[in-house]
Amino acid sequence: MKTDFYTKVILTIIAVALTLNLVKSSITPAMADTKKYVTLPLNPDGSINVNINKMNETMDVSIKA
Repeated sequence: MKTDFYTKVILTIIAVALTLNLVKSSITPAMADTKKYVTLPLNPDGSINVNINKMNETMDVSIKA
């Protein structure tokens, strides 16, 4: 009998948490991201020069789409 009671309690807690999550998402709708995008200067071969803040060296990075 203890196993049955334990299972019911755990399932009730899960059901309450899911219901609260559903109510929360309907009260506060998701907002779109308002970040602005910038263009980066490319080298003639299509690479971008990257400078890491804590290092004084330049590292070549190739991004492949």
